[in-house]
Amino acid sequence: MRPGYSEGTRRMLNDAQEAAGRYRHRFVHTEHLLLGMLRERGSAIGLLKALGVERDRLRRACERQCQKGDHVMEAPLKLTPRVQQILALAGEQREAMGDTRLDTRHVLLGMLLETEGIAGQVLREAGVTVEAVLGAIETGRQAGGGAETDGLHSASKASSGRKPLWKLFSRA
Repeated sequence: MRPGYSEGTRRMLNDAQEAAGRYRHRFVHTEHLLLGMLRERGSAIGLLKALGVERDRLRRACERQCQKGDHVMEAPLKLTPRVQQILALAGEQREAMGDTRLDTRHVLLGMLLETEGIAGQVLREAGVTVEAVLGAIETGRQAGGGAETDGLHSASKASSGRKPLWKLFSRA
């Protein structure tokens, strides 16, 4: 694991590997990543709850999209290029927000920004949008006075002169 990942993100990735194994896949696909996220109590789940999205309903919708493979689980499973793209997009979001650790809310944004995977499709069908998530993050920052990341307080980096993506989408 990368040292910049929060504990919640590490657990999510482990849970995603377990989900891929249950579905008898050699690779962790985007839907497995979403199932791993839905098992956690991290910041992404708090955002989904704030947006009125029911975790169990989302989990069932995702499971309907999962197809059974015919492989025996080999550890560790590799990530598909789409999952790698989600994590790269999540890293960009982390950087744009000035957070020091990549947490599940960044991964949630990465899922929504990656346009081809099942995870993003399931989220969008449930009415979750990048704009809504960014708005919920901003509301949480204003109400809570800081960035809470998977149960750990994240120290913010000094501004790099770029306007964070979440500010571009906020309506304030």
